[in-house]
Amino acid sequence: MQSFLTAAQDRVERISHRLLTARACVLRLMMTPGGSDPIELPGGIVASITSVTVDGVAVTGCTCYGDSPARLYPAAAWPVAIGTVYPVVVTYVAGYATIPQSLRVAIKMLAGEMNNRREVATEDAVHLAPFTADSLIELYRIESI
Repeated sequence: MQSFLTAAQDRVERISHRLLTARACVLRLMMTPGGSDPIELPGGIVASITSVTVDGVAVTGCTCYGDSPARLYPAAAWPVAIGTVYPVVVTYVAGYATIPQSLRVAIKMLAGEMNNRREVATEDAVHLAPFTADSLIELYRIESI
């Protein structure tokens, strides 16, 4: 049953675009946004920003707001990146400290459904989530702007 719970948690993360447990993340970009426009950080709630570098040089004073998605703003305008291969690197910690109850219920529902359908290994059976689990997950889904 543990493998079904792990698979269900992965499914909830993929549907909601949120990390359900806090973990280190690295976002690499080919360029900085223009001026003071924010960088969107995937993963949901951002607990902390570890580092921001552009062409290997630290960018300090950045502030992170929100979580749907989280947005990272520079203290001043972003420096222009001149590196050739992903010169912008943002390292941060994202994910829930405690998984919300609704998402825990959705994980259990999905795991139960996977267990019930383990004999029916069709494409539809694997990709269909119970309607009630989908409605619980939808409350937490992050949509990009």
